[in-house]
Amino acid sequence: MKLNAAICAVALCLGQPALSTTLDTFTGFVGFGDSLSDAGRFGQLIPPSNGGRFTDGITWMEVLGNEFTARGDNAYNMALGGATAGPVNTNLPGFAFVDSITPRDPGDPNDIPLVNLATLSDQVASFAAAGFDSMVGDNPLVTILLGGNDFLQNPLADPLAVIQNIADGIVQTASLGAQFDSFMVANLPDFSVRPSLFYADAALKADIRSQSIGFNFLLDAAMTSLAGATGLEIEIFDLFSTADAAYQDAISAGVILDDTCVDSLNGLAPDPACDEPSESANYLFIDDVHPGDFAQSRWGAAAVAQVQGRLSPVPLPAGAVLLLTGVAVLAGKRARRA
Repeated sequence: MKLNAAICAVALCLGQPALSTTLDTFTGFVGFGDSLSDAGRFGQLIPPSNGGRFTDGITWMEVLGNEFTARGDNAYNMALGGATAGPVNTNLPGFAFVDSITPRDPGDPNDIPLVNLATLSDQVASFAAAGFDSMVGDNPLVTILLGGNDFLQNPLADPLAVIQNIADGIVQTASLGAQFDSFMVANLPDFSVRPSLFYADAALKADIRSQSIGFNFLLDAAMTSLAGATGLEIEIFDLFSTADAAYQDAISAGVILDDTCVDSLNGLAPDPACDEPSESANYLFIDDVHPGDFAQSRWGAAAVAQVQGRLSPVPLPAGAVLLLTGVAVLAGKRARRA
């Protein structure tokens, strides 16, 4: 389903309905995502990574998935650090290299080569190929957080194309069976709060923040359109506002905001100044892109609360309609040039 026109059609009548099913009546969990949700598929990163995760605790998606496994339901997290929503991923050579030096266990269906998880479409296909689609019951919850790497790899990426790829992934998942009809799609956090931008020009940070808001508004509109066209239940998890709240908590707690624990979790050697959880807990960000447990635990708690129905989706910030107008005009110009 192509969403450009549909987004404009529903722009003035947004409002995601809450999932009609609570956590207690879901029968399994599926997660698709990138490093913000990866449960440790790289196996080993430098400290303070927790078991190959891009954080020093567990990810928000694991927090949510653990609610299912605690009840005896299956939870499958297919997320991979560096994954994209779209079909182009410049990390593929790196994934292939890691695969070449990593022994695989043929008896473990979840021990999947990284190259087979590089994109949303790949993750859905690998989920089905492993037979997991038959192991989540008749009413699983599917959760998605992707799109950030599409922009990190290509800052000029078309937001509508990224959103279309997310929509295509939802349709691909729904095609696996009638049981896949409940989705929770996380929007993107505010990238302007990265430590490397802490002392940046205020206008630059405001522009980056507005781009995140604009993308999220379009995502909300697209998911509303897709739900209406397909009959699927699609709810937005407002990670943007959730991350904002965690940032304010960090300010109150005196957590370090203007520096990172390590330069990069992909580094070759650990930083002895920050290789223990007791030290990394002092930082909001482990590296410039990945938040630590202080944020991730709060994200996870908010996701659990939303699925359990204790927290309604948060409305988009005022002024988003104006942002949508600008993006729609830009999209129109692109269409006329095509």
